[in-house]
Amino acid sequence: MQDNVFYGDASGGGNRDQNTGVYIKGQDPTVLRNQAYHTNGWAEYGIYLDDVGWNVTVRDNQVWANSITGLYVRAAAYEVSGNVARDSGRGFWLEDNNASIDGHAHDNVAFGISSSAFEVRGYGQIYNNQAYDSGRGFGTNSASGVIHDNESWSNGYGFYADSGTIANNRA
Repeated sequence: MQDNVFYGDASGGGNRDQNTGVYIKGQDPTVLRNQAYHTNGWAEYGIYLDDVGWNVTVRDNQVWANSITGLYVRAAAYEVSGNVARDSGRGFWLEDNNASIDGHAHDNVAFGISSSAFEVRGYGQIYNNQAYDSGRGFGTNSASGVIHDNESWSNGYGFYADSGTIANNRA
């Protein structure tokens, strides 16, 4: 899936809006250079990938004005890079649900996020990302992965962990 624009008009109610820009359930998708947003307010998700396999590539997408999450990725392994999430409830939800091969999320940016810019679950390597002007820069919950070499500034919390490893970051 590449070079698409998914948007809704949140003021239009059920007749002119969708809760999710795009919902992907198929195996091993490649998602490149898309935009997913809502006008006139927020609605739920921008790009949502759920249980999508081992060779997932999500690169150079833009998501904004999503009340729950801009970019949601739940996979056995992933490559998430070059994406921008802004002005949403949560920027990125990254969940690697298999310990065999680490998912990688790098070179992403999130800002203007009301809760977590980066929410990390499961396994994976989260590095070289930036989070600013948000409630929480980077957070883990039920995670065994590693959040390292990231930058977080002007957030309520720079880094928050109840599990996993946080190393060599800058707040």
